[in-house]
Amino acid sequence: MLGASAQAADRVVDWHSTIRIGADGLLSVTERIALEVDGGELSRGLRRELAAEHRDRFGGRANVPLELLSVKRDGAAEPWNLLPGELGERIITGPLARGPHTYELQYRTALQVGHFADHDELFWPLHADEWTSGVGHISAEVLLPQPVAAGELRAEAYTGARGARGRDYQSMIRDGAVGFTSTVSFAPHQGMAIVVGFPKGVVHPPSLWQRASWYLSSNPRTLAGFAVLAVLGGFLYRRTAKREPGPSA
Repeated sequence: MLGASAQAADRVVDWHSTIRIGADGLLSVTERIALEVDGGELSRGLRRELAAEHRDRFGGRANVPLELLSVKRDGAAEPWNLLPGELGERIITGPLARGPHTYELQYRTALQVGHFADHDELFWPLHADEWTSGVGHISAEVLLPQPVAAGELRAEAYTGARGARGRDYQSMIRDGAVGFTSTVSFAPHQGMAIVVGFPKGVVHPPSLWQRASWYLSSNPRTLAGFAVLAVLGGFLYRRTAKREPGPSA
């Protein structure tokens, strides 16, 4: 006879992401994750890892800032912890009763837009290896900072395991926005990666100051370290200045 855990049929029913791109390249992301809990692994709560490293579709990698704004469950604020994960920061929530539950995660990130010679694009992977039950349906909507004509936008996606080139999706393009929806369910370690291309000038490349500001805002310990170094440096400078002899008469 199978044990209760083996009989449990927890499922991630639906995963939808809305990604708003600012003119400065700052992304505001809302994820809606619908679960069906049946006493298995998901009964311990949601586990969601947000990557602090961006990987483009050409294999390039870059560290990116990440700020979690809120976690809600079934419309109410949900207590959560943020722990180090394999790829970045892992959100851990409390245990769940059997039945349907819907989470809403809101966070901000930047340095995700690729700037090329003739166009810019967002490559956004929708893979969650921490969900061992797979995902029934994945969808996404990307909103640009201005109503770019639909004919100037490009939409492409890949389904399956990371790096796969499956085409089990449909895309919808309108002025200033692109939507994607999967047409199959996904086994564990599978998902969908989306690509939205748009004309140059819609999103401005970040300046060095913006890069530094985003990094420090998402790494307060680093900012505190710089503050300590600045104070210490000023103290040592004043001590050195006092010790130096003045000009001889």
